[in-house]
Amino acid sequence: MTRAEKVFRQVRSYVGRRFPEVKGFRLYYGCPECDELHSRRSRAYMHVLHYPSVVCTAKAASRLPLENLWGLFLHEFGHIIGGPTQRDADWAIWTNFGIPIMYGDDDIQFVELAR
Repeated sequence: MTRAEKVFRQVRSYVGRRFPEVKGFRLYYGCPECDELHSRRSRAYMHVLHYPSVVCTAKAASRLPLENLWGLFLHEFGHIIGGPTQRDADWAIWTNFGIPIMYGDDDIQFVELAR
């Protein structure tokens, strides 16, 4: 199991405690469309609802730090519970979990993790 797959399961479980409907979502690790998009836009690692009840990720996501993986997956689940825009997704996570999703200099989402 890759790092991305492990973090996906953790985030799905975390979000699923408040929104049980997300517990049925699956991960498509190595989605060809995600891999292609990432090759053209380095910040594009994931997308959601490309397929019903699926979060897709590029293989390259497994190389990201945990802070980025958590931020990206929370953001994608934010789309599911909050709406289609970037702001909708980030706002849904902030208002329901109190977690701010931040953007680094590379414009990739991250969250601060307790160590």
